[in-house]
Amino acid sequence: MHPVEQVFWLVVVLPLAIGAIVDVWRNGSLFAGCRAFVEGMAAAYERGDRAPLTFLAALLDCSFCLSVHVPAWLLLLQFLPALGLSQLGWVTAGRLWLLPSYSLAAFRLSWLLNGLVPDHVRYGYRLNKGRDDYRPDAD
Repeated sequence: MHPVEQVFWLVVVLPLAIGAIVDVWRNGSLFAGCRAFVEGMAAAYERGDRAPLTFLAALLDCSFCLSVHVPAWLLLLQFLPALGLSQLGWVTAGRLWLLPSYSLAAFRLSWLLNGLVPDHVRYGYRLNKGRDDYRPDAD
């Protein structure tokens, strides 16, 4: 990877991808069941249960904590396939990893920009009451 591309990935893409992951975990209906389980385990940790699983749940239940350790997970996942690959395989795995990280960054940036534009040009989505997923406006 070219040094300029590395800097762009670290300074722009990675923070946006982290925001997208945290946002989907905290607000997406896809993870509602897992989130409820984690919240229950985190409550057990707050009551004094110091088992490793409850500690992990407490980390996953905290948005600030999650935004701190998601970068480590992303970087680890980027280099994990490279451990058993040749030099050519390492380069290929590194390039393939850019696709999901850039995709997540584009997703997050689009939602951030959506909040800044005037109402008449925003996405036609609203938060549906009683659920935590986004649904198209029926209007």
